[in-house]
Amino acid sequence: MIVEKGRWYEVNRLEAAPGSTIRLGRVLAHKANGDIRFGTPYLEDVAVHAKVLDHMQGEKITVFKYKPKKHYRRTNGHRQQLTRFMVTEVLEGQEAGEAPVAVVDENPAAATEEAA
Repeated sequence: MIVEKGRWYEVNRLEAAPGSTIRLGRVLAHKANGDIRFGTPYLEDVAVHAKVLDHMQGEKITVFKYKPKKHYRRTNGHRQQLTRFMVTEVLEGQEAGEAPVAVVDENPAAATEEAA
């Protein structure tokens, strides 16, 4: 997703408490002063810092399944768990390496496999 300083975004639930600061370090591309840089796959010297505003649920969707001619009908609903955060700053260079309170790993399954 494309992020800008001062805007809020909703993503799938992150493991961070409301009010805490998170660091999103997996930046694919960065544009500053007309210069566009792309990572291979990520830019190591660019990081996004954000403040977690709230945890919430998304809109309810209806899941309906049935089997024709068998009188089998089931209706379920689902609400996705979401986290809303506001981007406080986009850091570049030496400043990007300084981590705030919480660092969010966007792929927790890979982290557990590496630890094992």
